[in-house]
Amino acid sequence: MSQTTSQAKFSAEAYATPIFEHLVSTDRALYVPFLRHAHPDKEQSPTVNLARNEEQLPHAIPHPITGIICLLVTADDTPYWIPIDRVAHSETCDKCASLWSYLRERVQSLGQGESFYAGARTHSPLGETMILVDAEDLDD
Repeated sequence: MSQTTSQAKFSAEAYATPIFEHLVSTDRALYVPFLRHAHPDKEQSPTVNLARNEEQLPHAIPHPITGIICLLVTADDTPYWIPIDRVAHSETCDKCASLWSYLRERVQSLGQGESFYAGARTHSPLGETMILVDAEDLDD
């Protein structure tokens, strides 16, 4: 199977997931909770915009470590691949509140300047892009 065919198959599977449907089915703002926790001079949970392809669907790839769906988003005009389980509506969304609570607990256990997120450089349709890596993904 060619890489283009496998990417198309993956994208079709990604678009069919309940979390994907929930996140993109409304015009509500999307966030990456506590993305910038270790940077006190910046907003900790930036709003993000989904980058869309020519069919107006969000770009999606598998995470290289976990295989989870990653969405291509922009925050402050900077592109990021973010695992779909780290993108949420506001804390008032019933389906997204548990992610905010879980990540808030993790933040409270960190020391000053520590973070549980890191980034690796990769590529995207928007050029060189960071892909989000969670420290828990590396604990094996």
